Amino acid sequence: MIGKQNEQLLKELSKRWKNHLIMNKWLFKFFTYLDRYYVDQQGQPKLKDAGLMAFQRLFTDFVGPVVEACMRVIDLDRDGEYVEHALVKGVVEIFETLGHGLDYYKNSFQVRAATRLRWPPMSHRV
Repeated sequence: MIGKQNEQLLKELSKRWKNHLIMNKWLFKFFTYLDRYYVDQQGQPKLKDAGLMAFQRLFTDFVGPVVEACMRVIDLDRDGEYVEHALVKGVVEIFETLGHGLDYYKNSFQVRAATRLRWPPMSHRV
């Protein structure tokens, strides 16, 4: 993902996220027994949670460039150019999934977007 910008960065992130979800799903299926019994006894995070935490560690290094790429795509859309709306939607879904809800999205994406696009986020509106 290093060296990629705008739509290329979002496409690469989307591809890696989809691959991660598939890999996480199959690891869970292969190791269900261990996940249910051994992991609980050892006090370790469940496989699905551990997989999300691993992706989040990678993703945190790219939050700034990803948000900036989303903002550029939104700017292109506002200028009337064709863009893939699914890219921005996918990034928002990644933020929501990694944050286990909207908190991570609000703190990492919405605040930066509001600053970049000069519109107040929902929590700051009167």
